[in-house]
Amino acid sequence: ASWIAAQPWGYEVRKPKKLDCTLEGVDNRRPIRDWVKLGFTRAYDRKFKDSQLDEEAFLLMPQGVYGPAFLATRNFLALKSYNYADLYALFVGHLADRIGGGKPFETRWADLKPMREKSVTEMQERLAGLGLYADKKDGKAGMITRVSIGRFEKQAGIQQDCFPTDDDLEALRAIKQ
Repeated sequence: ASWIAAQPWGYEVRKPKKLDCTLEGVDNRRPIRDWVKLGFTRAYDRKFKDSQLDEEAFLLMPQGVYGPAFLATRNFLALKSYNYADLYALFVGHLADRIGGGKPFETRWADLKPMREKSVTEMQERLAGLGLYADKKDGKAGMITRVSIGRFEKQAGIQQDCFPTDDDLEALRAIKQ
């Protein structure tokens, strides 16, 4: 993806009270006006301009339901073409915003204990065995992994947070495959 000069990399947004975290990811791109209809609003009580409402964006929630949320544009994917890590692209975009006078993230990052790569890889393998995950098993909790976890949580009737936890891994281990 190439950079579009008149477009930001994305926008920090406030999540709606009822949130299906499996809406995260590039495959769920839609116009910003559709995200607004789903209850997403910009951080710091900012409003989207009419010209922004037709921009395509996708939901990015690196900490599942626990941390900040973003509507990422095509320019976010341009940043990822240099380094594929979601957090790299997010922090480069945010640094550019801050240099340009932007504010810090409104929503605080949650103090979550990240799972070991080995455990995330096992989750990916078990999710794949259930037909819920079809990406590479790399031990990284990226967008596709988080959405797959959310789908499993929904299916298993456990709290849906789209973030890998020991409880999710135990629930996956309990299923005979």
